[in-house]
Amino acid sequence: MALYDYACAGCGPFELRRPMAQAGDPAGCPGCGGPATRQYGAPAVSRIAAPLRAAMEADRRSAHEPARVTRTAGSGAPHHHPHGPSRPWMLGH
Repeated sequence: MALYDYACAGCGPFELRRPMAQAGDPAGCPGCGGPATRQYGAPAVSRIAAPLRAAMEADRRSAHEPARVTRTAGSGAPHHHPHGPSRPWMLGH
């Protein structure tokens, strides 16, 4: 079952949990019992995890013009390891 938005002409908007097969059907208003129609709006992005929401926002911002890269991956200070390359059996070194 999913959560849908409906609106009653007299009482205003409300949410109703019902099966997907009944999503488009008129619903009864919980306040007055009158008919209510389904309302369509933007997805509830506030319920999305913060990292995914940040990625979606970055994607939206760069839709028309990609972000400018000022540094390539791997640039910066070289990694120095005093003991040479690690071996698979040397975990944590």
